[in-house]
Amino acid sequence: MEMESAEINRRSINESSFHIHASSFRSSISTKENDDDDDEVELQWAAIERLPTFERIRSSLFDNEHLNGSKEKEGKSVIDVTKLGAQQRHIFIEKLLKDIEQDNRRLLQKLKERIDSVGVELPTVEVRYQNLFVEAECEIVEGKPLPTLWNTLKNIICGMTQITRCKSQVKKLEILKDVSGIIKPSRLTLLLGPPGCGKTTLLQSLAGILNHSLKVTGEITYNGFKFDEFAPQKTSAYISQYDLHIPEMTVRETLDFSARCQGIGSRADMMQEVNRREKQAGIVPEPDIDTYMKAISIEGLKRTLLTDYIIKILGLDTCADTIVGNAMKRGISGGQKKRLTTGAVDLLWDFFKTHLLVVSKKDQEKYWYHKDQPYSYIEVDKIANMFNDFHVGKKLSEELSKPFNKSEYHKNALFFKLFLLLFLVHQVAVSLFRLIASMARNPSVASTCGLFTVGVIFVFGGFIIRKTSLPAWLQWGFWVCPLAYAEIGVSVNEFLAPRWQKMSSSNITVGQQVLKNRGLDFSDYFYWISIGALVGFWIVFNIAFTCALSYINGRSRTKISHRSLSNMKGTEDFTGLVTQTAIAESKRTSEKFDILY
Repeated sequence: MEMESAEINRRSINESSFHIHASSFRSSISTKENDDDDDEVELQWAAIERLPTFERIRSSLFDNEHLNGSKEKEGKSVIDVTKLGAQQRHIFIEKLLKDIEQDNRRLLQKLKERIDSVGVELPTVEVRYQNLFVEAECEIVEGKPLPTLWNTLKNIICGMTQITRCKSQVKKLEILKDVSGIIKPSRLTLLLGPPGCGKTTLLQSLAGILNHSLKVTGEITYNGFKFDEFAPQKTSAYISQYDLHIPEMTVRETLDFSARCQGIGSRADMMQEVNRREKQAGIVPEPDIDTYMKAISIEGLKRTLLTDYIIKILGLDTCADTIVGNAMKRGISGGQKKRLTTGAVDLLWDFFKTHLLVVSKKDQEKYWYHKDQPYSYIEVDKIANMFNDFHVGKKLSEELSKPFNKSEYHKNALFFKLFLLLFLVHQVAVSLFRLIASMARNPSVASTCGLFTVGVIFVFGGFIIRKTSLPAWLQWGFWVCPLAYAEIGVSVNEFLAPRWQKMSSSNITVGQQVLKNRGLDFSDYFYWISIGALVGFWIVFNIAFTCALSYINGRSRTKISHRSLSNMKGTEDFTGLVTQTAIAESKRTSEKFDILY
């Protein structure tokens, strides 16, 4: 028995040691496989980094099991994100967002961590509105204010005859009265109030789409810029309570159409900057996050990954291929249509949290706090004064009293200054070559003059030869070249921005060092000098073009050689002699006929 028990113990020890060795062998194999996979991913990513910039921002790693026609079912392959099919986009989004709420938050967090890890700043907008008044002129009529036939006829007759008795009275109605506030980035606003209190008017005022018949006073600024200094419709969006869509289009087609109309904004520039900094720092991003960011940063695609993402998070995947419909065509439900409206509009502005002020007499008594005291109605002006005396109101007044520092905003938040400069460069170039075409009417001469003009502009424009490298007697060419002013404006606008204000080893900022090296060490006000110079060139070229069309004779003369002219004269002389001989012969013949008769 002891021998059998010893044998059993020995066998159990051997079996347990075998299982231990087997498990350790399997774990070593799995660890080795994981290491091999990581090494393969790093090699593939190194291959992507060696690609040109245009191809690198379009290439990413994708799971082989999700690729159509792939022989390998494990690992990843380098793909072009612009060539992802509908099924591949759907599978990819399903993989990213299995649990919509949790996975979406995790996805956004990873996107933020990747951007923050390389120090790229996202564009932000701060909206300020101060002492905002909105008034409407209302016409007081007798009876019901309906556009009936009698009311219309009466207004026409009164307008034509100017009868005092039938003139309608006009009264000014205040919709918003002395409203002030600050909408800070990365915050959410809840705007509450009873019907008719001016919620829609306030939102439309901030979005810059208020009806022009309303009288607006006060100040509304985006990062310190007023509405006449940029296009607010490209920075903010107002979602109406009415869902207006093309009823024949499906949900997916509507979102794709909206995405193409809105474009990608600054996502492409941001993606290039992130890739550049990651390459310098040797950072390998997560493949799925890289694929998603690159796929939504490509412009001009008919079908985008962003559409599948919006459809998923808004719960529209069950009706993605259903038409929107309207009252005459059955389509999606009202709730789905409202979510579609929200998804079709790109919300770029942030909000702040507000308080609910109950101002109507009917509702105010319900919220009376002091139960031991009798209720008394508090007027709106008194509530506003109490809010201003509260610490929140005092803090708001202090912030509004300080002007917004325009140097702190991101250059992609409001893209107006660079757009204005590029627009003027385009106008100057068109005017210049139109002038050349009007002065040199021959195509060959015009093309030669145009090529010579381009060469002169490139030489004196400061790109090929710096201003400091030009001889002193040739530097006047820099100041009469339109392209030089464009270079000054673009360089000053870029390199004097806050992100270039880090101090270098030369005890000056990095931006100033770059400008100095290029011979463009100018102050920031030279941007406006460049704008004025380009406008001046544009006016001069157009005036010269008008004068050229008016006073330069456009008739052309055919040029021939002396030999050709001699041959032509000889032919004319011979033709004249033959003609004279024929005339004389005909006269003699006619005389003979006269004698016979």
